[in-house]
Amino acid sequence: MWGIWRTLRLGVRIDDNGVRIRSQIDSRQRLIPWSQVKSVECAAVDARASMTIS
Repeated sequence: MWGIWRTLRLGVRIDDNGVRIRSQIDSRQRLIPWSQVKSVECAAVDARASMTIS
């Protein structure tokens, strides 16, 4: 259960303050404020860590 909980908390989150990136290694967060964001692009991802996602 701990692994599932951790996996769900990883990734990128977009909110009113900017773009928040969570690290999988040490659970730290990095916030990039909207004033520093040049653009946001959404794209389909078909591979992760050199493995195809089906």
